[in-house]
Amino acid sequence: MYSQIYPGIDAAYYGNGRQLEFDFVVAAAPMQIKSSCLSTARARSRSMKNGNILVNLAGQEILIKRPDIYQREGGLRVSVKVGLR
Repeated sequence: MYSQIYPGIDAAYYGNGRQLEFDFVVAAAPMQIKSSCLSTARARSRSMKNGNILVNLAGQEILIKRPDIYQREGGLRVSVKVGLR
């Protein structure tokens, strides 16, 4: 768990089988969240595929899965629509 990676935003990283996954825990405006691995300065190319991002980074293709965004309302998990750019 990394606290305050942006004001009001924490990040939790964990393994799921052989995959690295992460959650942002947001108590502020989520528009502040940016991923530096998608920077055009580092990535040779990137494309969208089925809502996921496919990045060519240092000659390797990396698939970043579409985020599952939700918020808790009255103890229930309610999905939130999100767009990637």
